Amino acid sequence: MRGLLIFLLIAIGTTLATPAFWWLLSAEFGAAPSLTIHQDGTSTPTLIGPGAPWPDWAQVPGVTKLIVSSASGPSTTQPAGGAGTVEFGVDGDLARRQVAQGLERLGWKVGFFKTVTPSPDRPSQTLTWCILHAVRDAALPRSLVIQFHLEPPSRQARVFWYEGLVKQPLLSTEGGCQ
Repeated sequence: MRGLLIFLLIAIGTTLATPAFWWLLSAEFGAAPSLTIHQDGTSTPTLIGPGAPWPDWAQVPGVTKLIVSSASGPSTTQPAGGAGTVEFGVDGDLARRQVAQGLERLGWKVGFFKTVTPSPDRPSQTLTWCILHAVRDAALPRSLVIQFHLEPPSRQARVFWYEGLVKQPLLSTEGGCQ
């Protein structure tokens, strides 16, 4: 019994002394600093976790809850951006329409894209997304990309913000999911 207590004290002490433990704790409950390296070799400082900043201009109409995932600074080739999850009080189709109308009232130019892709799990299932792409401010372009699940349906969506223009999502077709 005494051996087990000594082992537990050593294990707990080692865990608390490990920087990775404190980084994971910060990423879960605050904002943990990180560095994102992009495919072109550039890097951006990133904060990961619910304490990461979310800009005032990136508010999504009709959202009942926003959970921030990350925020990245700009690099020489990549715009500043961030990601989060939003929840709606209504079903996906109605939420898409309400968000699009709300953004258009706020001066955003809104477009829809449909993407169908296999899920990464086995056996694979087909995932169908409706991606709302909104752009505002020609002088200082800002973009919102909201990814709604069509199949399987959900009251949640992923939202991404960028301080710059982003291209049409890969492997997507314009329209088809309004």
